[in-house]
Formats: sequence, structure tokens, C-alpha cells
Amino acid sequence: MSDMNVVVLAGRLVADPELTQVGENNVANFAIAVHDFKGGEEFTNFFDASAWGKLAETVSTYLVKGRWVIVRGKLRHETWENEGQKRSRVRVLAQDVQMLPVGSKPETAEVAEEIPF
Repeated sequence: MSDMNVVVLAGRLVADPELTQVGENNVANFAIAVHDFKGGEEFTNFFDASAWGKLAETVSTYLVKGRWVIVRGKLRHETWENEGQKRSRVRVLAQDVQMLPVGSKPETAEVAEEIPF
């Protein structure tokens, strides 16, 4: 069996995506809040995500804070140094983003509105 790196998240955007340019490529950075339950208690996980190229432009045009989305992509571990301190995080590299109809929740939506490419 070969290795696999796939993640699918459904949640709300924490803030409007930020579109920047890296070299000749556009990148949209955004964060998703995903609710979960453990031991009868609800808690929220926050995930950083990035979309590149045409998807970045589309994400920055159509997505806004609070919008329900489904993001499919792969995980990327990033490391860097800041003021002598080693830092790291795991980021989702989005390969596909779907907007859910306004007012719906991921667990109840039957049809997702796919963002045009």
C-alpha cells in the first residue's frame, strides 16, 4: 500500500481569506473552525489553510467570514525560526473548496454549491 495524505474538513471560516502574491502565484490564506465533541463536551478546533493559483482567486472572491465550507486537501508540516525560537504548524493545502448554502450546516446539507474553477 502506498502512502496517502488526504484531509476533508467541514466548518466555518474564521475570517475573510487574505489574498497575497508569492512570486508569480496567488495564495489565499484562511482558517476554518470545526466543532467536535469529546466526553459530552463541545469544543472547537481551528485549522489554517492555503489555496493557490486560480483556486486562491476564487476563494478570496466568494468566501467570507462565517461561511460554511468543505475543504479537501492535504496536510503540510511547516517549520521556521522566529527570534531564535523554532516554530512549527500543520497547514491544509486546499485542492478543492465547496461553499455550503447559506444557513445550512455541513451535517445537514444535501447538496453543496461548488465554487467555479
